[in-house]
Amino acid sequence: MSGADFLDILGTHFLICTDKVEGNGEDSGLEYYNRCAGLIGAFDGCGGLGFKVSPAANNKTEAFLASRSVGNALKLWFEHCCDSRKWDLDLLKQLILINLEHCKAYSNDDSFVIKGTLLKSYPSTLAAVVSYPKRKKIMTQHIWAGDSRTFILDINGVGQVTRDDIRGGDAMVNLTNDGSLTNVVSLSGDFVLHSKTIELSRPSVLIAATDGCFGYVPSPMEFEYILLSSLHQSGNSAEWQEILREEFSSRSGDDQTIAVEAIGFESFREMKKYFLNRCRYIGEIGAFLENDVDEMVIQELWNGYKSNYYRFMD
Repeated sequence: MSGADFLDILGTHFLICTDKVEGNGEDSGLEYYNRCAGLIGAFDGCGGLGFKVSPAANNKTEAFLASRSVGNALKLWFEHCCDSRKWDLDLLKQLILINLEHCKAYSNDDSFVIKGTLLKSYPSTLAAVVSYPKRKKIMTQHIWAGDSRTFILDINGVGQVTRDDIRGGDAMVNLTNDGSLTNVVSLSGDFVLHSKTIELSRPSVLIAATDGCFGYVPSPMEFEYILLSSLHQSGNSAEWQEILREEFSSRSGDDQTIAVEAIGFESFREMKKYFLNRCRYIGEIGAFLENDVDEMVIQELWNGYKSNYYRFMD
């Protein structure tokens, strides 16, 4: 597979970007594929940290501009590194800062950037996955900063790969606590790009998403339920995309961005069949959660579920 054309193993893929306020969503996303590799990403401009408005940029906030600028930097980085498959994070950080500087210049923003303050200049989260064939495996490089996440959905269900840069507890606790972000991309440069490489040997679906998709459900179990129940209801990729869009939009109080990339499936029908047993399993949990369930019962379900959910974490 080392000489394989990546497009030959790429299956269903799509990007959903939904603004809570039309035209002013601070989320952004991307998907980009060539014969060498694939890239998906989700970026959430941090409105609470970058609320300053730029009149020269149609009164968009710094957070709005940052999420798009970070996505553009990631695409440039991917194009530069793709042939060598050496995913240089130092180069990515440089390109992000260059793009944010251009963004600031375009906005005619001459404000002074102060490191260490609660406010950030052009702040955004970043969650992205690079995927490419190597021998008989698929290599995936997960990169993140902030609380947007990447996931792998395989025969064992959804597994979170990234670890939130947030003061709080586990993925369940972080749904309800109000912990502050401890690390986001910004023009100040005082951020860290985390990275993790995961080797895949079976068909999988890669996901990058902002918290508008997973942060408004009672538990990570329901996030998987939404993904698989909507897949089961769909006859093709376009239907799956639209059902997912409606499901997230109906639940969320925020912008929603999710990029989905399936690898190793011969067809959409084959992918549905592959996940049928897991869909039945999570469907039972999802149906149970739709009732008025005591929080202690939900916690017990989570305690039994979370070790599998965390299987890709260190």
